[in-house]
Amino acid sequence: MTRSNGWFRPRLASLPVATVALLCAVGFAANPRSAQAGINVWTSNGPGTDRIHALAIDPATPAMLYAGSLTDGVLKSMDSGATWNATGLTNRSVLVLAIDPETPTTLYAGTEYDGLFKSIDGGNTWATTGLTDYFVNAVAIVPTAPTTLYAPTRYGGVFKSTDGGDTWTITGLTVIGIVALAIDPKVGTSLYAGTDSGVFKSVDGGNTWNGLNTGLTNLDVEALAIDPIDPSRLYAGTAAGVFAIEQVEAADGGGGCSVAPNRRNGAGWKMLLALAGLRLRRRYRGIRDARGIGNAQERRVS
Repeated sequence: MTRSNGWFRPRLASLPVATVALLCAVGFAANPRSAQAGINVWTSNGPGTDRIHALAIDPATPAMLYAGSLTDGVLKSMDSGATWNATGLTNRSVLVLAIDPETPTTLYAGTEYDGLFKSIDGGNTWATTGLTDYFVNAVAIVPTAPTTLYAPTRYGGVFKSTDGGDTWTITGLTVIGIVALAIDPKVGTSLYAGTDSGVFKSVDGGNTWNGLNTGLTNLDVEALAIDPIDPSRLYAGTAAGVFAIEQVEAADGGGGCSVAPNRRNGAGWKMLLALAGLRLRRRYRGIRDARGIGNAQERRVS
């Protein structure tokens, strides 16, 4: 979380701890410095802009980095962060970046209230997708079918595209407050959504969803991660700490899953890390204006 005028900004809370640490090293530098990493010490890699909220690395060319800024759009480095240049997407508040795993020159940028943008030439030019005027918190690409992607929005539910973002349809999950999404790396039709009402799971590509909250004592879920080796194990970052759950296949072999028991909490989620001494911070709830676009409304919670 970052401070702004004495308040915590909640959006960074939805990112993994390792990612937040990297954002701090990259995003709050006043001027670019050497990109050479220090030994057990963080060094600044620029780009000297305000609040980097998203990072992406080209899987085929690791020296190529993209940074999403809350004020300056998407920036790009081709030398491991030694130098940075603006891309064709500027003057946008970028919350998330995602790269096509099969075609790394194709990438997506989710923005605050401007929807989802797409580039097919490594960021040189950008175009709007069919998803506009939404607060896009995340973009999840199906690894085995990269033209299929999901975009959870803070105020409009989870949307799905099967044509690389040209057209979108709303899935069966329309609750507000969706801030995280995770796709099973082995079964692309299984996905999870983290919301301020808990975790929801779909096993049919988003058509239907069911709550997965047994044992989850805090339903304010801001981050999700799936074990890449054992996708039945899921982790959730919440306002109270980190939880884990293990699912087992149904005994009838019908392809469904049930919740495996654990020794501490019985069946369901098990707390792995508890956060003590939580400070007062701002949370944002959605309201809709006449156009149906979500606007942030502040509510203080402890």
